[in-house]
Amino acid sequence: MVSSNIAGVKDAAQSAGVSSRDLLAGAQSLQSKSGELQQQIDAFLINVRAM
Repeated sequence: MVSSNIAGVKDAAQSAGVSSRDLLAGAQSLQSKSGELQQQIDAFLINVRAM
């Protein structure tokens, strides 16, 4: 019984580790896309102001 509880805790910890890595990867991707979007907005505004 104790060994099955330990195995369950181990499995949950491994799943949490995978989830946190996925979350980190998603956050990093979102940060990158946000920077790209900001550059495009800045370029657009420069063009609008030049008209």
